[in-house]
Amino acid sequence: MVILIDPSAVETVTGEGKVRRARTVTVQRSITADGPKQPGYVSTINDYDCLKWRSRWRAFSVYSRFGGLVLHKDNDDPDWAPIEGNFEAQAAARIACDGRGSDSVYTASSIGQLVTTLIQAWDAAEPLPPLQPVAPLPAAKKKPAPSRP
Repeated sequence: MVILIDPSAVETVTGEGKVRRARTVTVQRSITADGPKQPGYVSTINDYDCLKWRSRWRAFSVYSRFGGLVLHKDNDDPDWAPIEGNFEAQAAARIACDGRGSDSVYTASSIGQLVTTLIQAWDAAEPLPPLQPVAPLPAAKKKPAPSRP
């Protein structure tokens, strides 16, 4: 999993103290828990309370490797959760609240290009099995021609 955040896109939420809003993009080797490996990414809008060190998600969207929307959900629950102990929230909050970088920096002309490059790198490291030969379908039996009187 790779978490992406654009520090220049972090917003200050007015009237909420020191709250920042940021979109994170989490690129995952598989977006499904069961079944075959399905690379993709999750785009989440999060709020970070930088004084009380807590976060909440506002909405998220799950996308296939090709950018097709798989699922979207808005959060109706306004409750906050502690950032401590949540790896993803800690990494993003350091950038959103303090402008501090995290452990790795990736650059690209867009987040879309970066997502595509990451998934392609994973594909190269673990290629999918080759296409399996498929036996042709049996030929359809011809109907006898209607007899003529």
